[in-house]
Amino acid sequence: MIQKLIIIGTAALLLICGTEKVHASSYYWAPKTKISNVEVTVSAGTELELPTEMNHDFEKDGNNLEDEQNGNPIIREARKYLGVPYVWGGTTPHGFDCSGLVQYVYAQCGKKLPRVTTQQERCGRKIPLNQAQPGDLYFWGISGQTYHVALACGNGKFIQAPAPGQSVMVSDVHFFRPDFAIRLD
Repeated sequence: MIQKLIIIGTAALLLICGTEKVHASSYYWAPKTKISNVEVTVSAGTELELPTEMNHDFEKDGNNLEDEQNGNPIIREARKYLGVPYVWGGTTPHGFDCSGLVQYVYAQCGKKLPRVTTQQERCGRKIPLNQAQPGDLYFWGISGQTYHVALACGNGKFIQAPAPGQSVMVSDVHFFRPDFAIRLD
């Protein structure tokens, strides 16, 4: 099931990006309902129709964040960049990748972090996912080989720069579950 969704997402990205290289794990989907018999055939000039039974649970505004978390300076800063486009290697408000967003937001709040996820995960201590608080970091992948990072907002929400063709947005752990969390030192 997940493999089929990754194939569909990759096919969609290839159509959107043309001949640019796309990493399949950079596009995140989570099924809302069961999908069966998904078939994807892609050729040049073909328009791809994606299944309607998908729930991205991504929001381009922060209205679903609890008011109490808005007082957190990290989350307040991160909210400023909702809607900024994803750019591979992006580290500025002109475009962010996941670790570039995290690095930039923390720098604006006076804390210097390294550039990439595998370095950022070493800047704190692991905590249980259910104990993540606003400003903690969520990671996807195994420790030492992470491929995605986001800023925890509390109540299972996080702010991320998800993938090519998308923008900085609020997402939910119920639809894109992190592998572990870090509380920065």
